[in-house]
Parts: sequence; C-alpha cells; structure tokens
Amino acid sequence: MPGADFMRERQAGWGMPPAAALLDLPSTGTSVIRWSRHRTGAFKMRPLLSDHTIVSLNLRPMRAEAWLGERQVWAGPIGSHAVRIVPPGVERRWATADPFDLLHVMLPPRAFQSMAGRGCGPFTLSDPLYGPDRLIRELGLQILGAMEEGGPYLTELADGLCRALVAHLLRRYHVPAPSSPPALPLARLRRVEALVRARLADELTVGDMAGAAGYSEFHFARLFRAATGRTPHRYLQEARITHACGLLKEGKAGVLAVALDCGFKDASHFSRVFRARMGTTPQAFRDGSA
Repeated sequence: MPGADFMRERQAGWGMPPAAALLDLPSTGTSVIRWSRHRTGAFKMRPLLSDHTIVSLNLRPMRAEAWLGERQVWAGPIGSHAVRIVPPGVERRWATADPFDLLHVMLPPRAFQSMAGRGCGPFTLSDPLYGPDRLIRELGLQILGAMEEGGPYLTELADGLCRALVAHLLRRYHVPAPSSPPALPLARLRRVEALVRARLADELTVGDMAGAAGYSEFHFARLFRAATGRTPHRYLQEARITHACGLLKEGKAGVLAVALDCGFKDASHFSRVFRARMGTTPQAFRDGSA
C-alpha cells in the first residue's frame, strides 16, 4: 500500500513535491499524482522503478525526451492531452526545458485483477506513445476536476473513474500473449545465468547475455522472457540485488563498496534500485533495522 515512503521516493525522483495526489483508492489501489512546473530551464527526472502501470496524461504542450531503461523512446514535441502507458518493472526517466503539467494514474496489478479476475494476467498493454485517446483524456480530466473540487465522496468518485479507465485499457490496449511462446533452451539459459554470476560487477549488457546464449539480442529477449517470466534487464538487476543482500548481511563492506561490487555506478543509483526492490535502504538493511 502506498504511503510516506512511496511519496518520498517519487518526490526524490522528480526533485519536487506533487501539485496534488490521491493515494491508494479503495477498490483499485490506484494512486493519482499531478506533477506541475511553471518555469523554464533544464529539468531531468531521475530514474524511477515502479510496480504500477502508469497512464500519463499531458495537460499542456511541451518538448521532452523520454527513456525506458537505456532505450530512448521519445524526443520532440508532446501535444496537450497526449497519452502514454508505461509498463511496470521498467526504469523510466525523462527530461525537458519547458514548463510541464502531467497527470499520472498509477495502477497496481490489483486494479486489473479486480476486474479481470486473479487468474488473469500479467497484462501487456501497448503504448500510444504520446498519441491521442479521447476516453483517457475525458476520464483524466474528470479525475482532475474531482481532485480540484474536493468534498465528500472524492475517493469513491475517483476510484470509479479509475475502474472505467482499467476497463478501457483492457479493451483497447491489451496485447494477448501467444498461447505457447518459444522459450530459451535450458542449456543456453544456464550459460546466461553463469555469465551473470561471473560478471555481476561488470557493465554487462543484454547483448553480452544474448551472445552467451547464441542468439541475436532481439530474439534472445523474447526467448529469455518466455523461459523466466522476466526481461534480461530485470533478471540482471534482481541478481545484483540478491548478491548485494548477501554482502550487506555479512556486514564487512560499506554501501558504496557493495554497490560497485554489484555493478552499480554509484551508491545513489544502488540505493534507488535497492529501495524499489526491497522496500528499505541498503544502510538500514545492512544495520538490521529494516
């Protein structure tokens, strides 16, 4: 359930408090956050990870650059009421020099399960990538209007609008998974796992992992996910965090030494990823106060 730590992590990533927020709506568990900046000048959102599916509604035109992991997915103008759908479990960041006003509807897995049933999912949604969507615009503006007006039954009204949004996402953007996707053969998967264990401290890329498996990067990513249920990037990050937990429990090395030994560039990046995965800071985990 989102709380103080959830908001602190978001504020640290954005470098400012939100303009408005509704957290953990009753039936869907959705959090709605508005981020606004009225001045010009360079702005960079620090990399953030989330277990939520994020529906982003741009409330004013701007120019920006956006990344998912290391892949740049946008560079250019973004129109008013343009929509993005950001999947969970992917490190995201973006930058702009313009003023901005964004509404983020953050949907946990529970929001989809409450509608489609617990036996369904996980869901893959296509991303309109700053394209138009009339219904998302209308629902977003209604949620925003309710937040601005306040008053009784605000959370119930916003929650109902979020349920309508989930239904729309499943109807329009759900990408059905193939019935039996090909998976990475076990022997090749073991090769990749051995490479990851041996090179946790190195700047290991998906291309390196694909080379060990004997596939192109594109085919490897599909086969690896079918075999493990995770992207190569997520698997590598989880392996690094698992190794870091062992080193921190030993208590022989400081946080920076552990970060470098596990392939993170600095203690700050390590701390952000560790907290997103483990729900506490590396220092608190090391000291046993988590």
